[in-house]
Amino acid sequence: MRLSSAKIVPDLESRYRRSASTFVSLAPSQNFGRMKIRDLAYWLAANKFLDRPQYGPERGHNGRLLRKYGDGRILRESDRAIQAMRDGDLDPVDSANRTVDYMRGRGLSNGTIRMTRLTICRFLLYSRLGLDPYDLKIAVKNLPRVWVNLKRTPTREQVRSILLACDLRMKTLFSIMISTGARLGEAISIRKDQINFFKMPVEVSLKANKVYRNRIVFLCSETVMLLKEYLKTRKRNYQHIFSGYDAVTNKAIDRPMRIGVAWNYFKRIRDGLGMTEKYDKRHYFYRPSCFRVLNLDILKSNGYPADWAEYLVGHSISFQASYIPSTSSLAKAWIKYDSQFCFLKTENPETLDGHVMPPPTVESSSDLLRALDKVEPTSSVYRPRTTHWRTKNFDYVKTHIQSTGYDQAIADGFSIFDSSPSGVRVFRKRFRGGKQWMKSINGTLTHKHTDFKDHAKSI
Repeated sequence: MRLSSAKIVPDLESRYRRSASTFVSLAPSQNFGRMKIRDLAYWLAANKFLDRPQYGPERGHNGRLLRKYGDGRILRESDRAIQAMRDGDLDPVDSANRTVDYMRGRGLSNGTIRMTRLTICRFLLYSRLGLDPYDLKIAVKNLPRVWVNLKRTPTREQVRSILLACDLRMKTLFSIMISTGARLGEAISIRKDQINFFKMPVEVSLKANKVYRNRIVFLCSETVMLLKEYLKTRKRNYQHIFSGYDAVTNKAIDRPMRIGVAWNYFKRIRDGLGMTEKYDKRHYFYRPSCFRVLNLDILKSNGYPADWAEYLVGHSISFQASYIPSTSSLAKAWIKYDSQFCFLKTENPETLDGHVMPPPTVESSSDLLRALDKVEPTSSVYRPRTTHWRTKNFDYVKTHIQSTGYDQAIADGFSIFDSSPSGVRVFRKRFRGGKQWMKSINGTLTHKHTDFKDHAKSI
């Protein structure tokens, strides 16, 4: 019996249907698929297929687009935009150029715009619109690749301040990033079964990243101590070390915490410590990726081979990756620099006994600096004791960077108000007891039916 051709030959039209959902499904991983949907959302918003949210240019705009419209609507609107191009109502090149202009207006980086441009051009070619790849390449606007290092390597004092100001969870996360040089997304995705505590140093197996390569990284002794302590305090025994919450139900789930949560936490700590320098009007020098820069700086400046260090942080080193030695050799050379990744230990944590200086009573920054210069001795050995005082609205702490009072002030949530080249720091925190005092006074006045001014005079 001869089978019909309809049963032998599949329906090519349905099998090779060029839709946005099929284009996204061809991504090598789920994360890359999410990035494609994000790029399509920018493209649709620039061409008014999606309403542009009335938000400022701050970080997280792409997440708001995805949460507002959802993956399903973004994919349906992408198919509708392709149909508009087939009908002649929308020009493909103009739509891509509008996307570039729209993203530049949002203040996004050149790297993000370049990746979105590449995704949109590939989607237009995938949709079989009759476009020539070379014409599309030269007709769509492109931005230069920025190779300038726009991150600053934080000093040991700054790194120590950041870690002391964090809770145990985020302290462990940032310590892992410093020790391994991992990206923020890689660090928050670590699971317990990826950590081998029986090795020396402790090894962490990171999954494939931007260069599609798995790698093994190492944890310093301080990071291991923080990690073990954090695992003891967790309420739920999830596989993910840094588990998050469901965005809809707000319940804890065994999935990695959102990157935006960790980024915003870092931002609050950074702003509290005064590390708010920008290289332009929008972008900061100090970002979570500065820990990767710090990792490379520590390894390369202390003699660790440069290609080995680049391999450990997950950079593409081309054919040199084939000649990297074994993990045991990398670990044997890496463990010599273990102490360089420990920032919570102090060389001279104790302070010297000496004259207790009276605290300044001025409020302005310039007057406070002048007062510090008057009372500080010129000897580099002398370190003043930690002093506390309170004004009407603020609590102040004056201490030295190598004293225990410095660590305690940061842990208590104080922000750096002023500093001196000799190592003296003045912290400030708004006095919250003032409102409670006023409430008690008002309650007393209401009860006794007396006037506030008369009551204040009696006090």
